Order: sequence, then C-alpha cells, then structure tokens
Amino acid sequence: MNHQRLAFIFIHYHTPQLLSHAIDALTSQLDTLPHKAEIIVVDNGSHPQDAPLLASLPAKVITASHNLGYGAGIALGIENTDADIFFFMNPDIIVLDDCISQLLTAFDDGAEVIAPMQFWDIAQTVTLPVLEKRSRLDYLLANLSTRSHVVARLTRRWQRNHQLHHWNATQPIRSYALAGGCLAMPREIWQKVGIFDDKYWLYFEETEWLERAKAMNIDARLVPQAHVCHLFNQSARQLTGGSHPYQTSFDIFVTQMYGNWFPKSVKTITNYLSLVDDNFEQLDEFAISVKAFKKPLLIEIALSLAGFPAAGVRVIDDRDVWHLSSEILQYATDGTYYLRVVDGNGQEHSIGKVIIS
Repeated sequence: MNHQRLAFIFIHYHTPQLLSHAIDALTSQLDTLPHKAEIIVVDNGSHPQDAPLLASLPAKVITASHNLGYGAGIALGIENTDADIFFFMNPDIIVLDDCISQLLTAFDDGAEVIAPMQFWDIAQTVTLPVLEKRSRLDYLLANLSTRSHVVARLTRRWQRNHQLHHWNATQPIRSYALAGGCLAMPREIWQKVGIFDDKYWLYFEETEWLERAKAMNIDARLVPQAHVCHLFNQSARQLTGGSHPYQTSFDIFVTQMYGNWFPKSVKTITNYLSLVDDNFEQLDEFAISVKAFKKPLLIEIALSLAGFPAAGVRVIDDRDVWHLSSEILQYATDGTYYLRVVDGNGQEHSIGKVIIS
C-alpha cells in the first residue's frame, strides 16, 4: 500500500477558515506517512477576499464555474488527479489522532470502501450518527413516527440499536451506513461502482452510491479506530434562497429506492392521521441533571421530535449535571434540538428541547 498515491478531495463552499483548519490537521498526519499524497480543493464558491487564503493552502485549487454541488465537485476533483486512492472530505472535517493511518490499515486488511467514526467535537464526547436504516419498513415507521408516540418510541429503539452496533464497534465492521463527510476508496472501486448520481446536487449522493456498492457486494467498513471531528453542516448553512436541497434529494432518493407507489401510499396513510403534539419543555441551555439516572447512560440529541437520527453522549461517571460543550455550541446550526436520556436499565426519558435561532 505504501507505493499507492493518495488524493484528498475537499469540496469547498464559502468556509475558507474551516477549510484551512481541516487541511492543517490533515497535513500534520500526512507528514508522518510514507505515501505520496496530494490535496485537491474544488472551490464551489468563495469571495474575492478569500483568494489569498485559498492560494496559500498546500493544495491544488480548482475553481468551479458555478456551484456544482457535492457529487459533481468530487467528479471534477477526480478528473484532476492520477492518484490510486481517493479520500472525499468535507471542509468541516478535522482528522484526529492517527486517523489516516488507521484508515489505510483497513485497506491493507481487505476493505474496499472505508469511513471513520465521526464526532461532533475534537474532545470526542458526542458521537454523530451513521446513516439511518433505509428499508421500506424503516421508511413507513419514520413517517408513522410523526403521527404516533408509540410508533416513534419503537422506531427510536430500532434505530438506536442500529447506531449502537456501530458506536460499540472496536474493530472495523462491514456497513453501508457510512456518512459521506469523510469517505475513501481505491480508484478501481470508484470506477466499478460508478460516479455519484448527478440527480443529487447535495445530500444523499453517498447514500445512493453505497446502495449500489451493497448490491455489488463491495466490502464497505466503518473503522472505529479512526476518528474525525465533523463540525456538521457548515457549508450547507451558507446556502441561500430556494428550497432546501435536503428535501429535494430525499424525495429523489425515496422514489429511486422504493418506486412511486410506495411513498405515495405511505403519504396517503399518514395524511389521514394527525401530527403528534410537541410537549417537550423548552430549556434555556443544553444541560441535564443526570444524578438520579442509573449509569452508564446515553444522552441522545436529535433535530426531530421523533428523535432519530440522534447524536449520542455516553455518561459513565458520577457527575451531577451534563452540559454540551462550548466548542459544539460555537458551530451549532439553527434548529430545535430534542434531548432524551436512556438510563442504565434501558429506560428512555424525555428531557426537553433547546431552540437555537
């Protein structure tokens, strides 16, 4: 593997300082590796005043003619490298410890697509979720969860077990629920599976791609020994105007995965039912009194009332109060954050919600 050339492809959109920090962290690890490596930045959008910073980076900067989106940006980056192994990187990803070395070891052990464990903070206290389960049953339950607290609780348990299967891993595990913020593969696998589907401008391009890889029995693995901090949604929050690309891409993905009739049938069923009430108490801050709960416990932070997908915080010590770190709050995007605790007996407790605006 040492003779293989590496390319780290960043898709940039109006986050030059984050990109600079990400590349600083990456180069500090590349300096310790024997591989030849290059960094490529596809600039999907920047201001004239950002030009000096972008030019100073130890990277090949490719200026796109317009905002190509993520998948087309990756394709442009690949066109400009002859590397053997690609790492697709968000500019809000900071590689930690010996992340790149651990990922390369997984390739040596036979993995064909790899991704690291993602955390919301450099201190690695909040683990970000992997992709949700995506079967027809999962889609049905997710929709019914907005109409029934009972269904939502059952679905949370189902999705929680899926997350814990990944979070509890101590060795690389086969998975097609890998988040696209940091994803790596050899050139031959990229060519075998094909490029990201150009129907997806932003979001779900890696989800659909991994479904194709799964159908081809490609060996995709989560590497829990490799850690990154993902500051989460920093580029997408720069988008302005028009409908949010997440919903557009989600609708495309659902139709592509399940056909037309199934989503329409589910929508018809759920439209007959009333939305559940949001009875969560509004909190002034991200703080939970945990003294009374049996340890170890899991704190879940979700951006939906249904409670999934959720980031997770493990509390095993005897502290009285848990606080979300100021590091995370610095980058937290606007939204309503729902907090739940799963205690040491496996019992779920609704705590409250925090609104950031």
